[in-house]
Amino acid sequence: MRPGCTVVIAGGGPVGLTLALRLAQFGVPATVLEQADRLRGEGSKALCMQRETLESWAQLGFGQHVADRGVAWQLGRTYFRDTELFQTRLPATDEHFPPFVNVSQTEVEQLMVAAVDREPLVTVHWGHSLTGLQQDDGGIRLTARSPTGEVILEAAYAVGADGARSAVRQLSGIAFPGHSHRDQFLIADIRARLPFPAERRFWFDPPWNPGRTVLIHPQPDDVWRIDWQVPPDFDLAAERASGRLHERINKIVGSSPYEPVWLTVYRFHQRMADRFRDRRVLLAGDAAHLMSPFGARGLNSGVADAMNLAWRLALALGAVGG
Repeated sequence: MRPGCTVVIAGGGPVGLTLALRLAQFGVPATVLEQADRLRGEGSKALCMQRETLESWAQLGFGQHVADRGVAWQLGRTYFRDTELFQTRLPATDEHFPPFVNVSQTEVEQLMVAAVDREPLVTVHWGHSLTGLQQDDGGIRLTARSPTGEVILEAAYAVGADGARSAVRQLSGIAFPGHSHRDQFLIADIRARLPFPAERRFWFDPPWNPGRTVLIHPQPDDVWRIDWQVPPDFDLAAERASGRLHERINKIVGSSPYEPVWLTVYRFHQRMADRFRDRRVLLAGDAAHLMSPFGARGLNSGVADAMNLAWRLALALGAVGG
């Protein structure tokens, strides 16, 4: 195989697009294969963007926009039942960005896709699912299923930034040991004018969710993230149909009117690939490591992976000096 100085990235989310844009800054062409047929904009997903992530995106041209759009916060409060246990005040510095900014991942992805559309060295193929992967000392050959049939691409390196169910990881035979937690978590993004401060608040065993946890985060445009720990057999459809979801939300917002913006249920995992590299194949983000979302380490650690990997690939390809 003689693919030249190119990189194929599986996964067109924040990690894959960060990597593609950073590679382009080093003069390395990147091709992104994204399984979805378009940017779907489904919910807020990852929410808390840390300072280092904003700094990385500032290098790519849109970090300031994300910071200006989001809700900055520096104080986190932690409660047991009705008692506040402690406060965590994130240090304010003279650095350009605040410690954390809350903004929807969907909005960030829209900015990233716009940046990619302006970058001639990045090509995104929507609706392409990776089905095969072969490599030798000279390069790597990837097979993908597209809306028009099978597609074959050749590259110097391939990166799996394709999430927890990574096709790149599975096709490379890389194990993903760890465990999944039994309880589920319910996210309700609601729009309401609430007298809540722009702070992160976290409860253990509150009266309105006994024996479990609740997390509240502010978002732009009077939107609030409420995240409940719920039992393993929780059924969102049944919760809505019975009116219990409305009761659950009212226990937090009181009599304030609200509008549901996004509802989802998830379970978190703790897993790590047994290796992040298999010759010319590399993993980044959730494809490489999964963790609890508490602490906002998912998307943020994935962006750090991408920024770190970009210069190393550019160096390996001779695009930058040693």
